[in-house]
Amino acid sequence: NYQGVNRSAEIQKGGRQSSRTRLFNEKGYIVEDGYFDSFLNLWNKSTYKYDDVGRLAELKRMNNEGEPMSKTTCIYDEKGRIIERIRMDYMVHSQEKEIYKYSENGKEVEMEFRLFGGL
Repeated sequence: NYQGVNRSAEIQKGGRQSSRTRLFNEKGYIVEDGYFDSFLNLWNKSTYKYDDVGRLAELKRMNNEGEPMSKTTCIYDEKGRIIERIRMDYMVHSQEKEIYKYSENGKEVEMEFRLFGGL
């Protein structure tokens, strides 16, 4: 059900070449992002999920064996403004949470950052 695939390559430090593959849904939103080494071995992959109006709802990053590395979840208010961004880092066993607050006229007035756990 993918609308298109975008492939690109770039030269990394030390002359190593890597490539990136992106898959898009029918609305043109990226749904999967993969990074490969010069032998086309997968380094890591990201998957994206969106809410009904096209805002990023979830981003998952996995290593080359499909094990989760991190997960980011975004929560929005009724006006479409982000009110929480939660990032779970499975590599260092931590959670980051950003809480956004807005004034009556819609301007961001505060962003609170919290960090839980970690090595």
